[in-house]
Amino acid sequence: MARREVHAVGGAVAGIGSYIWVKKKLSEECTLLGVLLAGFVGAIVAAIPDELEPASNPNHRGPFHSVGMLAASIALAQKSLHSAEVPSWAKIGSVVTCGAYASHLVLDGISPKSLPLLGLNAKLLEG
Repeated sequence: MARREVHAVGGAVAGIGSYIWVKKKLSEECTLLGVLLAGFVGAIVAAIPDELEPASNPNHRGPFHSVGMLAASIALAQKSLHSAEVPSWAKIGSVVTCGAYASHLVLDGISPKSLPLLGLNAKLLEG
């Protein structure tokens, strides 16, 4: 289970990397303000899964720590990226957010407990 500081750094790095990637994909110039903002947003977004599902024990991982939620996040970013109706700033924001969120799940995924497929508790499935 990665610590909050590790997730913040990972999110910042992923946010900046996602920003640079999407700006190149959109044939736009990167700006220093954009890089700094992407790093800040990335650090914040990477902390969200543990705020929604606190890391009180190694088995805390539910839907927001699942492969299914990661796939949904990627699908939404892809959809926005390839939509003519979505403005450039929203495309950038969706890709940066997805990259930062993915960094949290990747860091948790390489831990001994890894990630659940869908994050559904067995008790929820029974009832």
